[in-house]
Amino acid sequence: PGSTWGGMMGYGTSLSPECKAVVEAIEDLKKQYSLDTNRFIIGGFSLGGAGTYHMIKFLPNYWAAACPVGAGGDSLQFDNASIIPTPIWHHQGSNDGSGGPLIRMANALVRNHYPVLRITCDMVVNSPAGWQNEINKGTKPQDIIFKNAKPSYDSISKAVDAGEKYIFQMITGATHEDSRLNANHNPLLAKWAFSKVKGGGTVNVSLVPVSSKLSETMPVRYGTFLTFTGPVDLSTGRIFTLLGRTCQLRNAGGNFGPQTMVMRRMPVGNSGR
Repeated sequence: PGSTWGGMMGYGTSLSPECKAVVEAIEDLKKQYSLDTNRFIIGGFSLGGAGTYHMIKFLPNYWAAACPVGAGGDSLQFDNASIIPTPIWHHQGSNDGSGGPLIRMANALVRNHYPVLRITCDMVVNSPAGWQNEINKGTKPQDIIFKNAKPSYDSISKAVDAGEKYIFQMITGATHEDSRLNANHNPLLAKWAFSKVKGGGTVNVSLVPVSSKLSETMPVRYGTFLTFTGPVDLSTGRIFTLLGRTCQLRNAGGNFGPQTMVMRRMPVGNSGR
């Protein structure tokens, strides 16, 4: 319905019922589990991306980072005293509304003197099969997602390490659906998001290549670059991505490929976990 779409897009004077339901679910989980409430990351695609902007607009001190894809929000929110403090990495295809949502939101930040790292890059893959084909050929993930990137991939990586707060990435030739595929495979996105702490702080995130044999037991303190459920998944060669899909990422020697990364998880209570 139009009213629901408008609410999710960020227009309105209060949090939409749909977004309230999400927050209520999170608050219920907080009662049941020990959660790091300083590290909540929100993201979404299309209407979910618009909902992401809606969430950070009305709950600006709730999230550590936001990753909207293929959607914009109420740019007028950037024009008043309640500037959104949440770090944002926005992905958009140039063939999706001519990239208008990304341009509008980035311009609103710049207009209010908030520095934005604008990235343009060329689309290489537009399907899971295309991605797998490139990986099978030995193409590095950064050379797929950041092909002909301006600024260069090395410059972007250094900006992420330096704590860049607002990153807006335009993918030349990408459509609405293409932007989701490319965002989900961005090799820097998780590192950027996991480094953020609510209130504007940052922590160091150590990402290291996996070189262990599948027969070896991976220490519990490690999780895959995105997520995995336990050592048994490593022993069976199952790696889970943000999409929840299973990937087989072994080379002929039985090792994980160099493109597979893990994030070191520190003990509970350590701010760097």
